[in-house]
Amino acid sequence: MTSRLRIETQRVKLSTPQDPDSPCIGYCSTSLGDVVCKGCGRTAEEVDQWLLLDEEQKLEIWGRVNGMDTIRNRRV
Repeated sequence: MTSRLRIETQRVKLSTPQDPDSPCIGYCSTSLGDVVCKGCGRTAEEVDQWLLLDEEQKLEIWGRVNGMDTIRNRRV
C-alpha cells in the first residue's frame, strides 16, 4: 500500500501560486478579437488548445510569454 501511494504521489504535479498551470489572469483580449492576448501573451490558438497541450509545449509557451510586455508581467 505504501509503495502504491508513493507512485501515485509522484505522478501528480502540484501547482503553487508562483507556478500556475496557465498564464491566464482572467483578462482575455483574444475573446475581443486580438490575435495575441494582452493579458497573458498567448495566441488565440494557444488559449483554445491549452488543456490539450503537453508539458513541454506549455513550458515553451511559458518561456515566451514571461519575456513579453503583458498585463500579467506588469503586475509583479
